[in-house]
Amino acid sequence: MAYAIQYRESAKRVLETCRETYGPGSIKPVEEWLKSLALEAEEGTGKLSIDAGALFEAIANTPNPSAWKMAWLRWLDASLVTKIEAVAATVSKRRPPWEFRAAAETLLFLDVFAWEATVVYEIDQVKRRIIVTLLDLPPGLSGP
Repeated sequence: MAYAIQYRESAKRVLETCRETYGPGSIKPVEEWLKSLALEAEEGTGKLSIDAGALFEAIANTPNPSAWKMAWLRWLDASLVTKIEAVAATVSKRRPPWEFRAAAETLLFLDVFAWEATVVYEIDQVKRRIIVTLLDLPPGLSGP
């Protein structure tokens, strides 16, 4: 079973704007794509997305802050219970407990036009979910 999908407020607004503007069926391609990313997170394949830290590093041309460093910083701020869960997730998955990823996919909207949608999200191995932070959909749908 794929990880659960959660949305930060800004990403939720983008989906709601798309649904209100073009109807409920308009977000079906986005939802299907996000489900495939959630399944990828569960399986740990990394075929549909890239490490967001590496992406930002390439853009900024700065030294690579590894996924482990990002996870370590998050671990330091976590509660004791979450720290224990994070260690257990790390041991069982052999991956950082929190990973930051990005993906792009060409989606067909309203069965009429194609758009390269992008998403930035976090994989939370501890709570078994992905958290969508940023969605870029067709013009007028991406919010402020």
